[in-house]
Amino acid sequence: MKRTLIHALCLALGLAPLALVGCDEVSQRDVKNDREQLAQEKEETAETRREVQKDIADEQREVDEVRHEAMKPTIDEHDRETIIAEQRDVEEAKREGAERIAKEEQQDREAAAELRKTEAKLALQQERDAYVKNVEGKQKLNEAQIENVEERGETLEGAALDQNQAEVKELRSRQDRVDDALSDLKSAELENWKTFQPAVEEALAELNADLNGDVNPAVKVDTADGVKVKAPGLDLDIDLNNE
Repeated sequence: MKRTLIHALCLALGLAPLALVGCDEVSQRDVKNDREQLAQEKEETAETRREVQKDIADEQREVDEVRHEAMKPTIDEHDRETIIAEQRDVEEAKREGAERIAKEEQQDREAAAELRKTEAKLALQQERDAYVKNVEGKQKLNEAQIENVEERGETLEGAALDQNQAEVKELRSRQDRVDDALSDLKSAELENWKTFQPAVEEALAELNADLNGDVNPAVKVDTADGVKVKAPGLDLDIDLNNE
């Protein structure tokens, strides 16, 4: 299949699975293609069975014709050998037919296994993408709160301003840690993405612990256009529904 060739190209170039777009990702189109491939394999198997049955029937008919012609008081050696030869042809047709059908059935099983693999991979990919989107939404909320803290610093002076700037610096550092952990998760091999999830959750928890002390947090607001974020004291309106 096309994606198999792409993956082989990635390996040939010495690239990690996600180094090129399409090297590790699957889509609904891939599932559709695999389903069509399975249907095609099943149709080929059915066609092979029909051909085998016809071949056996043709050989058996020749045997019956020879036997009918040989129905006389005495059967000479030639007739006897002809009947035996025709019967061998029937058995050979059955053997070859069984081999052809077995080969087609094996291809059916392989196509079905590929479909199951693709469906499972797509489900895992969708689960990961939903988690990433959720964390990115949280980061939008966090960004609104951090900007709120920065905004308050504009009215401060001296030690209070220094403290505000230090707080913002620490918040930005923790925010970057979340982004870095999420980036590692997104670039990980699909089957391993959950092993990176604890690092993201830990970074989020640390950032949230600092933000929980903020007296002027951003809040989520349900609007007619969807869920948005508004930070009190700031001219800020973030649409969480956007990617």
